[in-house]
Amino acid sequence: MTKPDVLSRIHRGSLPPYMWACASLAYLCRMRGVEVRNLTDANVTTEGLMVVRVKGSRPTLVRWSPELREAVDWLSSRRVAVWGRKKMPIPLRAEARPLVISEDGVAVSKSAMNSAWKRAIAKGIEAKVIADGEQFGMHGLKHRGITDTEGNADDKQQASGHKTRQMVEHYDHSVATVDVAGKRVKNPPK
Repeated sequence: MTKPDVLSRIHRGSLPPYMWACASLAYLCRMRGVEVRNLTDANVTTEGLMVVRVKGSRPTLVRWSPELREAVDWLSSRRVAVWGRKKMPIPLRAEARPLVISEDGVAVSKSAMNSAWKRAIAKGIEAKVIADGEQFGMHGLKHRGITDTEGNADDKQQASGHKTRQMVEHYDHSVATVDVAGKRVKNPPK
């Protein structure tokens, strides 16, 4: 997933350019919007992206994939370009260099991210890549990321950073495939 399908089909210039990368990070790393907005160069390691979670969840180090690397590298190079255009000083400390910045060169605010997301969904409906009534919030990408995580509930809990199985069950919308009562089906019919 390089650019989420919905966002890649929307008219150029109608959304902030960073929106596709934020959506990718939210899905790939199972992150809340605030966690995406809080990312800095200090979160970027040689092994992967360190996700510092909010609301009591444990941090996770998400290993690099080509899609994750593309999103982080794109945000970094965009920041360099914006700061260069604005002739802004580059902070020495990694934690002072946010990955997601506005055209003004400052960290994107919650309201700006929320507003951009609403515009993205509205444009997706207008372009007929999202059915009317099928809208979803950026936080829905965390749900989908947890649901799409391969493995059992323990794997999903570790990947999401949730401290309790109950929270994993809240986010995991997968449906179990099971055998009929009373016996195992060795070679189920197709």
